[in-house]
Amino acid sequence: MGDGRSASADGPVSRVPLTPLVARRAILKCFEERDQWTRKELAATIEARHRRAGGYPGTQPVIQVAKKVLGELREEGLVQPVSKGIWRYVKDADFPAPESSYREPLPDDPSVEDDEEPSGIQVGEEIGTGQESVYLYYNPNDLRLAKAEKRDTWECKIGHTAGEVSARILGQGVRTALSHSPVIALVIRTDDSRTLEAVLHRSLRLADSTIVDASPEWFTTSPDRVKAWYSLYVASIDCLANGAKMLSK
Repeated sequence: MGDGRSASADGPVSRVPLTPLVARRAILKCFEERDQWTRKELAATIEARHRRAGGYPGTQPVIQVAKKVLGELREEGLVQPVSKGIWRYVKDADFPAPESSYREPLPDDPSVEDDEEPSGIQVGEEIGTGQESVYLYYNPNDLRLAKAEKRDTWECKIGHTAGEVSARILGQGVRTALSHSPVIALVIRTDDSRTLEAVLHRSLRLADSTIVDASPEWFTTSPDRVKAWYSLYVASIDCLANGAKMLSK
């Protein structure tokens, strides 16, 4: 092209440096192709694509540019750190934008070493198998009130994630939204957290466990009830898969 522009399989690109603005578009494109990336993978991929499309390096190292862009995307609620330097694209409505300017230290923060995990919350019982999770957490004050009123159910949040559970929950701003750190009482491991969460939510709605005026992920239930439901859910799937012989066992 006579105007100094070049083109590639990644699309036409002017002879421009790899600035944060250019990197942002490239990183979002990467997340459209794959939900989860490490920061180093993103930096290497966007640098290679930028060079291939005719661009040239900027004044900052690519890894620093990627760090800056990921931080901005996190503030906008578009990505979420899930473990050491691993970032996940947030495509569901379960993750809101941050409610305040307060941020937990992240692996990509200058004050945190790259091999340091995000500060987590203690997780209680974990059942099931798989790479993803459906989790249940609650405010400990709600449990105290339920015990005082001799109730065996209280307000619980049920969500899902493909990454690390405590990082996901911290990313929802719970430390500023709740008066105490939440209790992650139950984690159900699965290979399809979105489907399992949807079935559990619908079951709780059928059981009239929804909370009026609360977000759709909050229900009046308990870890024990959800654990019992999961056991029956697994048994029902086994029954459908293996036939009536499962009922005779």
